Amino acid sequence: MLSGTPTAAGTFEFTVTASNGVGDDAVLEAALEIGQAPEISGAPAGGVVGQPYEHTFTVSGTPAPTVVVTAGDLPEGLALSEQGVLSGTPTAAGTFEFTVTASNGVGDDAVLEAAIGVTAETDPGAGSLGSLVGS
Repeated sequence: MLSGTPTAAGTFEFTVTASNGVGDDAVLEAALEIGQAPEISGAPAGGVVGQPYEHTFTVSGTPAPTVVVTAGDLPEGLALSEQGVLSGTPTAAGTFEFTVTASNGVGDDAVLEAAIGVTAETDPGAGSLGSLVGS
């Protein structure tokens, strides 16, 4: 019997040998896979309409979790990869609230409530100092 409490995730290979003094030993090559429940974190920064955007959620677990949007809506023009990368070019301004779920079949799914604010495209002619009228 193999027993105990795992302290690390991964695949662990080992050999089991049984002998009774009669004939050859019985040998079994084995592997034990210890999974780790998924975890997800990260708060997306704001975006700007028409500007490329990328945010990578921090995702962990063994086996590697799959990340999906399970509620709410992403900004138009953005997509979430199964690895947890939110990217694209937003096409509409607003505040978008959504739920991101990471799952890998081990333990409970990891759920993260997230929001991203997308602002309208900035006017390239207006600088941070304003205008110089009447100087």
